[in-house]
Amino acid sequence: MAKLPHIKLHGFRHSHATYLRNMGYEWTISQRLGNEPKTASKTYIHASQIDDEEVAENIKRKS
Repeated sequence: MAKLPHIKLHGFRHSHATYLRNMGYEWTISQRLGNEPKTASKTYIHASQIDDEEVAENIKRKS
């Protein structure tokens, strides 16, 4: 049996919001989560590995 980390159902809201943002659907996040746009992005969207890689690439280009 695979050992997976324990995640609460609410954690999927955060993951869903982050994935939507990474796919370019930021405008739909607040509609799907039922929050005001500012609240949804401040509360549910988290930095991801994709964000880190984009920052690193931008720094390389500007150096």
